[in-house]
Amino acid sequence: MRLFDVGGEAVGFIAIGQRATGIIAVGQVATGVVAIGQVATGVVAIGQVARGVLVVGQFAVGVAAFGQLVVALTYGGGMVGVAGARATPSLLIWGVGGHGRLLRNRRIAPSFVAHQSTGWLTGLRLVAMAAVAIVVAIFALGWIPGYLSDGLGSPAAPPPPTFEPGTR
Repeated sequence: MRLFDVGGEAVGFIAIGQRATGIIAVGQVATGVVAIGQVATGVVAIGQVARGVLVVGQFAVGVAAFGQLVVALTYGGGMVGVAGARATPSLLIWGVGGHGRLLRNRRIAPSFVAHQSTGWLTGLRLVAMAAVAIVVAIFALGWIPGYLSDGLGSPAAPPPPTFEPGTR
């Protein structure tokens, strides 16, 4: 793996290109720990379609997601979506478990207030939270095992065996 790679299919610690894969990846399709692009997949992902742990994008799916269409396991903010806790200010994001704040007096101080519900509404909340957890686990976090095994940390394949001259 190169330290810095630029090109159509860039792979490196810092990768910039159409299809970029690296620790820091910038491109149309970017995959990495920090990914910025049209389709961004990473621990921190910023893009039109973003998935990962902390994501920002028009369609954002992750553990904490902010954008226009949001599916978040914990905090979600932006326009429309579903989240474990709705982080204010949001437009139409439903907090399945309650509502919360990320900032207090312009400082990061996450807080959460759970919804008090009984009966069928509790069942609806449990089903919605299970659906959110499944979507986040499959879509937002499902790329991590493949990235770790196939991606940057895998050793190169051994060279093909060589035969001594005249033994073939």
